[in-house]
Amino acid sequence: NKIYGELNPEIKICQNIAIHMFECTIFSLGYIRENLKLLSDNKLPSEMIIKNLFRIMIHNIDDNLEIGEIVDIIETTEANLKKCSQPIIHLEAFILKCLSVIKKRKNKKNR
Repeated sequence: NKIYGELNPEIKICQNIAIHMFECTIFSLGYIRENLKLLSDNKLPSEMIIKNLFRIMIHNIDDNLEIGEIVDIIETTEANLKKCSQPIIHLEAFILKCLSVIKKRKNKKNR
């Protein structure tokens, strides 16, 4: 994933999106949406965006059930992407569903 010793810009954006996903703030949602659009506008395939986000998320989730939930979300999203002409809508839905899993996890830890 490195080019000339530097992270690909797309990977860096995916890392930043993932960081904001785990922060779960209102500001994060705007940042995530803006950067998803940037990736999409730069013609990075939706499947690559999902794959890169998953690689980053997996390192921050320690519960196999939560990982399973994310995998299910990915499968549904990829199936939906094959049938659509506007991938950004499905990418945003993917992010929101993943945020739900992350938020649930945070709530469990805070109890």
